[in-house]
Amino acid sequence: MALEDRVKALEDEVAILKDEIRNTLLEIQEQVLIHYYPELRARDETPSEAGLVARAGTAAPFRGLQRISAAELQEEAAKQPAQPGQAAEAPAAQPEPGEEWPGVARLVEWADASVERIGKERTLKAIEIAAQAGYLNPSDRDLLARLVGLSDAEPALERVSLKVVGEVLQELGQAVGRQADKATEQRFLREVRLG
Repeated sequence: MALEDRVKALEDEVAILKDEIRNTLLEIQEQVLIHYYPELRARDETPSEAGLVARAGTAAPFRGLQRISAAELQEEAAKQPAQPGQAAEAPAAQPEPGEEWPGVARLVEWADASVERIGKERTLKAIEIAAQAGYLNPSDRDLLARLVGLSDAEPALERVSLKVVGEVLQELGQAVGRQADKATEQRFLREVRLG
């Protein structure tokens, strides 16, 4: 009995360690993506000072970079005159910093898998179909199109079945966090066949 309890405790610890490793790898992946593809960075998104302080002890210091506090950034923004395009944006609609990155990572993974499975052109067409059908918001559509545009993968097979395209689109729904019932999925597949 004691041995079983010990095994269970060790299994729980392993599960916790796996989650921590997974989270760390996702953070590393996000940072690599930000470094190599700065256009993926969300507009007006700055990490909080608390996050910088918490990570300062774990990361190697960058050389040649100037440290700027959030207060300095806010002062700088207040000094600059507002541009006409910025007035239309509602500040309340912006997500909290760091809130979107797991979603971006899922979209990056989906785009990579989709290009590998059905090719770059078909993936772009699938994104447009999903957006036109209302299953994908414009910002996600633009982000996905830009991600697929960055791909230099080889073209997919000449023939790809509609079932595979449907599966790719269902995976896109999961990547954007859209949970659909069976009737909605069937309607979506009918729209794909017609589109």
